[in-house]
Amino acid sequence: MGYQVGIGTVELAEGNFDGNAWVGFRWTSGVIIYDSVGDSIEDGMFHPIAYDLTLHEEKNQFGDFECTIPYKVDTPFGTYVNPIYDQIQLKKSWVYVLEDGKPLWVGYVAEMEKRFNLDWYIRAEGPLGLMQDSPTKIDVGTYALTNEPGAVWHEKYYGNSLFCIPFALTACPLGLFYIGTVNMKKGERLDTTDKGAILDSAWNVLESLFLEEYDGYLKTSIETSGGVWRIRVDYLQDIEEKTRQTICYGVNLLDLTYSTKLESNFVTRVTAYGTATESHGWWIWKKVSTTVLAAVASNAEAEEKYGIVSRLLAVDGDVTQASLQEAADKELKNYKQVIEPTLDIEAFDLVDEGSKGDRLGFLKKTHVVSAPHGVDGWYVCTKTNLALDAPDSKRFYFGLPPKKLTDQQNAAATNQKTVDKKVRGILSWLNEKFKKG
Repeated sequence: MGYQVGIGTVELAEGNFDGNAWVGFRWTSGVIIYDSVGDSIEDGMFHPIAYDLTLHEEKNQFGDFECTIPYKVDTPFGTYVNPIYDQIQLKKSWVYVLEDGKPLWVGYVAEMEKRFNLDWYIRAEGPLGLMQDSPTKIDVGTYALTNEPGAVWHEKYYGNSLFCIPFALTACPLGLFYIGTVNMKKGERLDTTDKGAILDSAWNVLESLFLEEYDGYLKTSIETSGGVWRIRVDYLQDIEEKTRQTICYGVNLLDLTYSTKLESNFVTRVTAYGTATESHGWWIWKKVSTTVLAAVASNAEAEEKYGIVSRLLAVDGDVTQASLQEAADKELKNYKQVIEPTLDIEAFDLVDEGSKGDRLGFLKKTHVVSAPHGVDGWYVCTKTNLALDAPDSKRFYFGLPPKKLTDQQNAAATNQKTVDKKVRGILSWLNEKFKKG
């Protein structure tokens, strides 16, 4: 039980997963740099070490791991130079983290810093970080946003599914990303004509077309078959996996902060202004009149709860009421209409003190109960800072489902498209000014 961390190298390998061949990877070399229970130390033999080991994971990010590799280590036989000190290489060395004997995370060394005392600071990024360096081109066309993968491998990657393309075009020494469950935006299609051809990194494409636009839960995990590992990617509208362990006040809840914050991009109403010109008469009797138009897009539910927080939008050129309304609606979508509460929880994982059962975990729902704070519900763990060599310093961050996901699940988002009395008064005054001018 506990955590084990190793650093080594990998190579492509074919494995059998659920009866199907798949190109994944296997470890060609590896040294255990940390073992929380000492299972890897046999007969008192020398064992290289690391310290300050922390795994950071956050929703819709690729996560990172950091640690310090000391220049020298103490052993029962004396102090020696760490044998792996000169073996670690950027992007060629890979780090794995095992939790209770099962693969939890893997990533490549992305940063090395030699400190004054000659110790190495090492930072590794998750495999999706490789998408930052993989150029991807999305041609103009109409694509299915997401779909359940087909039965054969090329349908998973080269079918008409926009979600799969960034993963298919990422060069990864870990083999092919396996696309698992995808239930976001199922059955919907996107015409990219207005966007034109998209040429960007695979990660930026994934972020702009999916994570920023629709949110969702992008989840990576590791599957194994014999000595072959593969990276699985799921894109979920909701998290169904729940922990049996409960976080309770007075038991394993160490600290709790329930916070709400009005962010700068919180807006409940957008008022768009523009002008429409109209010609009257003919030739020398021709007259041109200019009328000021306005359109308002607002979220009635948000205004009732939080009040009116507005922004103005000036639309250039000759407009119509319909085009102005469309511009206002589009602009409102660029802002948040809900203040999303978050729970910052510092909890102790009962498994670390020997209790039987499952662990708290990233992108899992956990029942949090704290009567003094009025908290009693299931919350998704959206961020973790796991200090592997200091279990009592683990931090788990929980929050409610993001507004975008709530809207998609309930299909209840509405925009109010009426101009209030104040706007009408302003328009009347502006139109009078134009007529007099």
